[in-house]
Amino acid sequence: MKVRMAGLLVLGFFLVAGLAAQESAGGDPMTAGEFVQLVNAKTEVEEIIAQIRGRGIDFSLTPELEEALKKLKGGKKLLQVLVEPATLELRANIPGARVSVDGEARDPLSSDGRLVLTGMAPGRHVVHLQAAGYVADRVDVFLKPGETHPMEIKLEESVTVRPGPLGIQVQVQAGTTEDAVLVELEFVKSTGERIQHLESLVQQYADSPMALLGYGLLQETYLEENQLDEALAAGNAVLEHDPKNFNARIRQARARLGKGELEAAFDETVRAQQLVEEVEAGSAPPGTEPESWEQQKTQQLMRARSDLGDISYKLFVGATQVSEAGRKSALLERYLEVFPDSPYRESAYINLAMGAQQQGDLAGMLAWAQRGLEVNPDEGLLMVMTADALSEQGKELERAQEFCNRLIQMLEGEPEKLRPTGLGDEQWGPLKQIWEGTAHSALGQILLHQGAQAPGEKTKTREAIEEFKLASPLLKSQPTSYARNLYRMAFAYATRLGGRENMQQAERVLTELVQLGTPYAPPAQELLQKVRKALGGR
Repeated sequence: MKVRMAGLLVLGFFLVAGLAAQESAGGDPMTAGEFVQLVNAKTEVEEIIAQIRGRGIDFSLTPELEEALKKLKGGKKLLQVLVEPATLELRANIPGARVSVDGEARDPLSSDGRLVLTGMAPGRHVVHLQAAGYVADRVDVFLKPGETHPMEIKLEESVTVRPGPLGIQVQVQAGTTEDAVLVELEFVKSTGERIQHLESLVQQYADSPMALLGYGLLQETYLEENQLDEALAAGNAVLEHDPKNFNARIRQARARLGKGELEAAFDETVRAQQLVEEVEAGSAPPGTEPESWEQQKTQQLMRARSDLGDISYKLFVGATQVSEAGRKSALLERYLEVFPDSPYRESAYINLAMGAQQQGDLAGMLAWAQRGLEVNPDEGLLMVMTADALSEQGKELERAQEFCNRLIQMLEGEPEKLRPTGLGDEQWGPLKQIWEGTAHSALGQILLHQGAQAPGEKTKTREAIEEFKLASPLLKSQPTSYARNLYRMAFAYATRLGGRENMQQAERVLTELVQLGTPYAPPAQELLQKVRKALGGR
């Protein structure tokens, strides 16, 4: 037997007039106006209950409405349905997460991530779920009278990691506790205080990717403060969890440089280069959007190449500042292996040639000078060194002569092509004279060698003496080079030309040379005695 509503529901806060013409809102929650309309239209109780259960209600039961329903036939039954409690079956991915409903704390989720909330009033509620290390979530839920409503919530980690082309990328969700920690760091002005904050961070988040981020920031900050051992320790912590972290490798190289550990700095740089090469040759990892990966790859490789260029310069400067000749040469050779196309390779060849010369390794000097001249055929210093060494040894005389003539011509006609980069006029003027004087002296020595190997020796010797005369005033600022040139001239007068007049010229030159007190004084003294004996024992 169907029960029809009897009586009229009249409430001062309901405007019933005109509602009879309205249509049901279908699947939307039932409003108070619709409920009154159904009652006043004497709709069967079961039909109203079916709509209440099917749609739910979007109004609260007031004392006035409750009293009015009690007076109507079938009203008590409706009243029971309107207040019938619902059940919320909550499930989430984080066991133990804290739960609150409408601002009121409830029991946390069980060990299997579940919580059943009974006795829930029908209508709208706000469920809030939070757990350490995850982004809190706020979910609106609508409960129908008497229903059991399942709800599943998935919390996202507040700190996540994903592979990047040159190391793990740590992402911190905005609005989280972790985000607040990082924002706070931005307002720390003192570096010392920043270090304290970061040291606390890595301890607090030891089991979180935040620690990886923190150690990277610590490594960078320690470097700024020149706390190099601490920077290395922080860098090791990063690389322990992220061996492909390019930035950490470069910072380790800088720390090693700062400590003067150049060999170790080269090792770290090589590892960084290998990471770049792997990325250049590789493709997007599984599960990564290829287009997005390529964009990241392009951007990160651009920065990486810039960092490698910077460390290349620092390694070069560090190597050239080493005082011990053997170690310096070894480091420069390593530099050229690591950076074969470096813009500083020409300077490296010059330094290696000079180092070999200082160590008495003329073959090594010539080999390095040759490689430098292949890079820059107009490198004046290497032309001077090569021509001088070859002329002294009497080897490759035509090549040496070509260098001398070319150098002299360029110093006269195109000196700026030979000027070393950054050399001012005050330094360049004297250096030009020395180079020109060395070239003339080398030409004289070449002519002496050529004269000894072919007929017409005296003609070659006279030409040689003219070159020595041109060289002398240009070399006076370099006592040893000046003395060597004088010795060559005296030797030519005394041993190649002969005759009293030439012997007298040799005597005058040797007398000046002995007074200079250079390493050429002893052989000059010996030759002077022979010359004087030949002149009659003076």
